[in-house]
Amino acid sequence: MNYMTITKKDSADMKRFREDSIFIEQHEDELKEKYPNKWIAVLNRKVVNVNDDFDSLLDNLKKHDIHPGDCVIEFLSTSEEIWILTGI
Repeated sequence: MNYMTITKKDSADMKRFREDSIFIEQHEDELKEKYPNKWIAVLNRKVVNVNDDFDSLLDNLKKHDIHPGDCVIEFLSTSEEIWILTGI
């Protein structure tokens, strides 16, 4: 059996990701008011990028030397939507 070793950096990254997710959850109403129907990227409990378009958000992060995988990225929809995933 192979085991995966989790480094201190991995642990810190997971903790930061969890804290950023909690930040979005705790400030959801405020963020939706400020950035309605926008994509946001949060890093270290700060909104580091906002865009109407997901691909443009990713491009902007890369232009600022921010790896998209380090951020929590979410769409702040002002309407209730139901998503149906197909092809699973």
